[in-house]
Amino acid sequence: MRVFIILLALSISNITLAKSVLLIGDSHTAGPFGSKLHSLLSSEYGQVVTLGHSSSAASHWVNPKEYMLSGGKFNQMFLKGQQVRDPNPTHWRVKVKVPKLFEVLNDNAYHADWKQLAGENLRADIVVIALGANDARVIANPDGSIRAAGYKLRKAAIIDMIAAVKQSGAKCVWIAPPHGSKKTDANQRAVYAYLKDAIAAECPMMDSNHYKATGCDGYHFSCSSQRPKAIKWANEAFDFVKAHSSM
Repeated sequence: MRVFIILLALSISNITLAKSVLLIGDSHTAGPFGSKLHSLLSSEYGQVVTLGHSSSAASHWVNPKEYMLSGGKFNQMFLKGQQVRDPNPTHWRVKVKVPKLFEVLNDNAYHADWKQLAGENLRADIVVIALGANDARVIANPDGSIRAAGYKLRKAAIIDMIAAVKQSGAKCVWIAPPHGSKKTDANQRAVYAYLKDAIAAECPMMDSNHYKATGCDGYHFSCSSQRPKAIKWANEAFDFVKAHSSM
């Protein structure tokens, strides 16, 4: 019994809990889901950087080409006990450059003002990725049939993204996209099969398919009637991240 307790103590001592988080994502992260999740993460971790960029997919974050996408963004940093907002807020119709993952992994403080406050490169222990919704039309048709060329390219981008996260020394957690009334069930099934294929066992993935946008534009939870779903989803995602925060 004594030997068992000693071994258990040694095992626990080897577990390191994440202290810093980088959250990146698409329009859901740029909206109420991302804002709430950032707030929740800030209550648990000492350093949290959220970069939500509408219309983005993994390919926009990892490919060398510069992408200018509209739809809005949510950038915020929690550091040294204070919330630091986006120093360059823009209208949602204005096209904005999507950050490059490799640069952000090297220094989570994406904006110059953030870098000045940090005083050093910020690197995350855990990277939360909430992407996949904007791959839907590229990798599959409404009837769920696969678009081979798009599937291959987008899958490669996800593989590259996860490899970059791991190479940085961080652990990844993937938050899969919710459903929506404007999406076909067949296409949504194809997206989830695609994500599971691309992510494989490299990164724990949270299934968000039970959250469905039935109002607003049929894709998002931005209008008042749908926001409770975004909040509930963020709470579940927060619990999922915490459950996988040991390094």
